Amino acid sequence: MATGASGNYDNACTATNDLMVSPFLIAGALNGSEFSVNAQGIFVATLDIDEAALQSVASNHAIDRIDITPAGYLRWLGGGSPTFVWSLVIGSSSLSNSNTSSIVGTGSTSQDATSGMGQSLRIQFVTAGKSITSPASGDSVVIAVRGSSTLNGVVSTAKVEITVNFV
Repeated sequence: MATGASGNYDNACTATNDLMVSPFLIAGALNGSEFSVNAQGIFVATLDIDEAALQSVASNHAIDRIDITPAGYLRWLGGGSPTFVWSLVIGSSSLSNSNTSSIVGTGSTSQDATSGMGQSLRIQFVTAGKSITSPASGDSVVIAVRGSSTLNGVVSTAKVEITVNFV
């Protein structure tokens, strides 16, 4: 798994949130350089989202969710023509205020998923009338991004983990 077909970062992916655009401008993205190996040998990165800015956007624009979409490229060095599949799994979720996390979409079957892997982490905010409550500081969700290639019944899987922290 890498951020692109060549060069860029190996054992990494990119990730964006759908509220990065104007007028919302919520920071929170990965370009691949943030990944490192943890004690278990897993490539991991942290994506921080400012909870106060998110709450302000949610309240002022009636936004009731944020989607975080990983993207990447599955490099294939062997011969033959494998099939590819991307998947996203929630490893753990610690959200307060009754917010929930889920996976939405369908995983891409393309080797090149640099525009998005087809699935997103969705964090749904609590709404009560006109009141919207987004995650609080200290909340987090861990997702595993998996990319698999299959050739002649042999499956090879690459995995990275992203911790989405609300700070």
